[in-house]
Amino acid sequence: MFVRDFMPIGRRGLERLAHARWGEGRSIWATDAGDRELVVESVEVGEEDLVSGTAVARPDTGPGGIYARLEELGRKSVHFGEEVRSRMPSGDEAERRALPTGGPVMLIARTAFDAAGVAVEVNNMVLDSSAYVLEFAFDA
Repeated sequence: MFVRDFMPIGRRGLERLAHARWGEGRSIWATDAGDRELVVESVEVGEEDLVSGTAVARPDTGPGGIYARLEELGRKSVHFGEEVRSRMPSGDEAERRALPTGGPVMLIARTAFDAAGVAVEVNNMVLDSSAYVLEFAFDA
């Protein structure tokens, strides 16, 4: 028997991407982590014409993250879409992330859009599914 002393990370999909979070210079990860340290294993930034040569293309984009930088460029993110899937990790993913045996990963693909409906970010994440609880709150 294995016992894990770990508090799941609540990923509040609607709240974490609100302008009130990143617009004040806070990281969207801080919404999830609370007082815990989250580690980003790797960041790969692909440049398209919109962000070439700007802070958006840097691994550390500064206070407020990529969304604050896009707003400075006049391309404020106003709509987000996320697709969530799960699968078993590859051997390499399981080893790099020290995942528990037999535990799946969550794949989250997020697209951010500006007011004109143009996609300004596509973000593909791979998360340890045992570490996260997806939380959604909305009015009926």
